[in-house]
Amino acid sequence: MITNANLLLDDFVGVDPTTGATIRGEAHLRACLNAILSTLIGSLVMDRDFGAKTRQRMDAPTNADTLADIVADTAVAVRRWEPRVILRRVIVRGADIGSLTVDLVVAVGGRTIILEGVV
Repeated sequence: MITNANLLLDDFVGVDPTTGATIRGEAHLRACLNAILSTLIGSLVMDRDFGAKTRQRMDAPTNADTLADIVADTAVAVRRWEPRVILRRVIVRGADIGSLTVDLVVAVGGRTIILEGVV
């Protein structure tokens, strides 16, 4: 069984959702996290539980409660759907009505990675 402790970023291999090309490492990790956080829960017919509530907060008033909800929703979704990483920090860099920018700090195999603009 692969655990986060012995996982390397080079172990992340997949397909670019736009081009269909093979992507590796940070590009694949970013694509996976973006897919999780950009998918509304209930929107995938074959997996109604997949996704995050993060995008649902885009139209909410920009205040401390909404920002806390975005951080919490992001943490829950990443922990559930991307067990290959350890989430260290969620940074809401831009949150206006209809717009949201989230940066993540994650650890993979002991290496810290900063992913700007995942959402």
